Parts: sequence; C-alpha cells; structure tokens
Amino acid sequence: MNAALEENKKLRFLDAEKTARIAHLELLVKKLTFELAAMKRVMYGQKSEASNALSSDLFGDLSLQLESQVNPDAAVQPAPLKKVSSQAKAPQRITLPSDLPIEVVELDLAESEKFAADGTALKCIGVDISDKLAVNPSRFFISRMKRFKYAHPSQEDFGIRTPPLHQIVDRGIADASVYADPCLYRYRSQEIR
Repeated sequence: MNAALEENKKLRFLDAEKTARIAHLELLVKKLTFELAAMKRVMYGQKSEASNALSSDLFGDLSLQLESQVNPDAAVQPAPLKKVSSQAKAPQRITLPSDLPIEVVELDLAESEKFAADGTALKCIGVDISDKLAVNPSRFFISRMKRFKYAHPSQEDFGIRTPPLHQIVDRGIADASVYADPCLYRYRSQEIR
C-alpha cells in the first residue's frame, strides 16, 4: 500500500511539473508571437534600418532566459514595446542661413495666358515662394523664386500657376549653380595645368 501511495505522489508531482512546464511554454509562445507582430510592424511600417534597435530584444533579456531555465514556474514577462508611429514622418527640411543675401526671381505667366477662355482677365490669388541655395564663384546667396497663381474671379478654387524652373534634384534645396560650381572649379584647375 505504501508503494502505491508513493507512486501516486510521484505521478502527481510529475503531473504538476508538466502542467507548470506547459504553462511556461504557453507564456513563451505568447511572448514570441507578440514580439514577432511588433517586429513585423517595425519592418513593414518604417524603414528597415529602424528594426535593428528592436531585433536584439526579440528573445528578451538573457537573465530572463536563464531564470526560466532554472525555475520553469517563473512567469516570463514580455519586453516593453516601443511605440511605432503609423504615420510616415516628412524629412526635416534644412533651413538656409538668414545672413545670406537674397536675389528674387519672379516667374510670371505671359500676358496672353492671363485671360480665361471667355476673355475674362484672371485675378492673381497668391504667390508660391521657394528659396534655393545658389552660388557664384565668389559667394553664396539665396535665390528666391516667386511663382504667381491666377484664377478666374468667379472660380478662385481652380487656378493657373506659373510652372517651376527645371531642377537637377527634385524638391532639393540647392540651385543648379551649387552643383555646377565644383565642376567648373575642377575644369578651371585642369585648364591651368
């Protein structure tokens, strides 16, 4: 009878140990599923370079892993998740120095284009202003482009805008002269030799 009671205690102990191990593994699966979802949000929601900070924390601290191996009854806490913004952030535009001289270039429509199809004169409803860094061989300056917008007096929502000048780099802050200056300098230095 004693042997049967002893065997029953062993089986109950093994059962409790297996139940604790299963609970531990279920927690670990939940944690890894949670972190995998977070990694997918990071990798596909932002640039992939941003995922490097979180990829080292995929399996948690080494101390938590060692503790869970030594004591399987210890609950594994998921690592805190860094909040990932769902909106793409626009890159910060570099501001030009305020002490540079400004040369204004006004781009306007031709006089023949300032009339609607019915002959009504279009009304100026605004000006688009953009600043570009420009260079002469001896100095830097800001080239300020003013592009006028015109609209029919009765339909100010729909207007005509002066087309922008061609840019070497779309939406860049540098004027074509900034790119041309180093080329000209190199050409002049080879010409002197």
